[in-house]
Amino acid sequence: MKILFFILLYGYGLVMGGSSLVFFHEEKLPLWLTLVNCLSAFVLCLTPLSRKFLYLGLALLLFSAILNGFSLNGLPNWHHVVVRLVFSALLCLLYLKQIKPD
Repeated sequence: MKILFFILLYGYGLVMGGSSLVFFHEEKLPLWLTLVNCLSAFVLCLTPLSRKFLYLGLALLLFSAILNGFSLNGLPNWHHVVVRLVFSALLCLLYLKQIKPD
């Protein structure tokens, strides 16, 4: 289960960081928002160092999802935000169940 957790964690971080770079390259996201997305993904990938990075990275990625919605569509897609919130909660639960807390 540890391997599954880290596959999901790094996959989520890499997909979010990578997709923001693609949107920036296509000139759909401003530089500052691309940096927020990439920094959030990087913080998430620091989770093995401390569980605080897991919580901070997930919170930042949720916040950046809302900002992305405003930037790309004029307002967030709340269904998308709820799905990401549920996925974040599942990652937290999997972490607490499978990984020893600090």
